[in-house]
Amino acid sequence: MTEGAGHRDGELPDDLTTAEAGMWQAFRNGSVYDLSSGDALVDDPHGGHPWGPERTVRARVVCWLLLDGPPALAGRVSSLQLVGVRISDTMDLAGGTVVPYVELRRCRFEREVLLPETRFTTVRLVDCAVPRLEAARLHTEGDLHLPRSRFPGGIRLTDAQIGTDLLLNQAIVHRDRSGRSIAADGMTVGQDLQPRCWSRTAR
Repeated sequence: MTEGAGHRDGELPDDLTTAEAGMWQAFRNGSVYDLSSGDALVDDPHGGHPWGPERTVRARVVCWLLLDGPPALAGRVSSLQLVGVRISDTMDLAGGTVVPYVELRRCRFEREVLLPETRFTTVRLVDCAVPRLEAARLHTEGDLHLPRSRFPGGIRLTDAQIGTDLLLNQAIVHRDRSGRSIAADGMTVGQDLQPRCWSRTAR
């Protein structure tokens, strides 16, 4: 099945992996999709334990859900709520409009996350491993939460507009090639800014 074909009626695409099919159904139900093993050491997104295909989803499928996903089940509100999931490839939502609520906890991104000129309601990446966050001119109606997440390649939030709160509590942000951990020239935050994060020089 090609992308966009049939899924408007809730039909499950043919080419999804088992992990992706579970994520697809959880999205329609608006429920949390938790692929954690239950072992705190293994589940640490910043640790060295490999996460296999049983807890890996492709970034392309995540973007598909967020930009053009299937309808919610009757009486439910669709949302993407992932815990302990590995996202392979680059998650590229540049220029898109994301309507569903987005919250990822203790997830591991294989490559950078691209959100320049993307519009969200609220997006939360909590205790996630993100190689780099590119989000110049990002616009959120609600919050942007990045607490306890780690960004080895830095964060760009130049000219971003955060509707309510920006949380960076206990985040670890390394310096990028230009020597900056967080580039946020021209950024505006509508309400609270909690910037207590650690800046480190990448080794």
